[in-house]
Amino acid sequence: MAADSALCPEVASDRSAVRRAVSRAINDSLLRNSSFLMLNSVLVSALGFVFWTLAARYFPASSVGTTTTVISAVTYAGMMGTLGLPNTVIRFLAQDPDRVMVLMTTGAVATGAGVVVGLVWCAIPGHLGIPLSSVGSGWLTVPLVTVVVALGSLGAIAQSAIIALRKSKWVVVENGFASIVKLLALPLAVGFASAGLFALFLVSLAVSTVASLVIIVRVVGEPRERWLRRVELGSIAHMRSFAAGNHVAALASLLPGTALQIIVLDQLGAQYAAYLAMPLMIVALLKIIPSAAAQSLFAEAAADEESLGRQARRTMRTIYAVLIPAIVVLMVFARPLLSVFGADYADAGTRCLQLLALSGLFAGFNYVADTILNAQRRVRAYVVVNVVGSIFGIGFPVALLGFGLTGVGFGWLLGQLGYAVVAVVALVWRRSPQPSSAPVTNDDTWSRAGSDA
Repeated sequence: MAADSALCPEVASDRSAVRRAVSRAINDSLLRNSSFLMLNSVLVSALGFVFWTLAARYFPASSVGTTTTVISAVTYAGMMGTLGLPNTVIRFLAQDPDRVMVLMTTGAVATGAGVVVGLVWCAIPGHLGIPLSSVGSGWLTVPLVTVVVALGSLGAIAQSAIIALRKSKWVVVENGFASIVKLLALPLAVGFASAGLFALFLVSLAVSTVASLVIIVRVVGEPRERWLRRVELGSIAHMRSFAAGNHVAALASLLPGTALQIIVLDQLGAQYAAYLAMPLMIVALLKIIPSAAAQSLFAEAAADEESLGRQARRTMRTIYAVLIPAIVVLMVFARPLLSVFGADYADAGTRCLQLLALSGLFAGFNYVADTILNAQRRVRAYVVVNVVGSIFGIGFPVALLGFGLTGVGFGWLLGQLGYAVVAVVALVWRRSPQPSSAPVTNDDTWSRAGSDA
């Protein structure tokens, strides 16, 4: 009994330390929001994996390849319609005194721009090589594509607003619900080929976007009449330079994956587009880690700029502690994972998936480097890194396309390495320091290169 009593203070001390650690984790907004964003991506990816596994079993590979390519292109078009506003909302919303006006204006601008992008795309002969007629033939093509692009633009703004408000748990709710709806509705699409699969994508996007808007209104908590005010472009005029740079950089960063699927569809055929789409979907699991952590880092830096260096170092440690074991597991189990979709998917895509997974070693760093440049408002550097990195990301895979999907995977690995090299150069680059009295603008922030990294 005496021995047990002697141990009690130590046991109590250990329990108290555990409680303090748990409390710190719960109250640490960077860790909390990163965790919710990772959970969201894991949930969506897991449900997406189940969805496309079933789709691969009940739809021909040609339909899967065509639909995934069209979805990728439509998603890119939706990002074009955002005009760089998602990151801009994350960067500025927390410090703006009139959040309702900012949200209303950015949402309206993005939706309108999405409509314009959709209409212009449909008006271009051949639709830039994207088989839009496969998902909506005849008169239905134009309204269908336009609605999807506009919803994508608005949804991106809405989700960024939730992250900016540091309520990332609701991102899990709305995306998880939308993914479950799409999965449960899958049997209704069987027999409708690409059009059926694309209709499910549209339903999921609509559910997610509407849910995001409802969540934002409830989280902000302003009276309903304030949300009905007219849009004022002047309320976001000070964001134009930042948004423009982010727009170019975002489009450049997303271009390699989208262009690659289109090129494979055109050069190797719809079946190989499907065989590439599944490795890309699986390896997206690896992006969950750096993407979620970087988004949360950006939101934290927007609220507390002085903490960027410390938070960036923490973010890097967190990313690689999880990323390295995940890469090893994915490389080892690449074939069994692809075999779930069918033997043909495994035979054609195993080596490609392994190379895509290995590229995650560089991609993890690239996400954080982009976030540091963006948080420092070094817009020019951010744009240059993304544009040059995207040239590598497209150029290497295309140059090695003759070696099939294995060449595509190796080219992607080289592209990520090239991106990382450019990012390192940008982070350590120095310009002559500005006088202390000079205001810091987006271009002046070159002088702060790496100062907080």
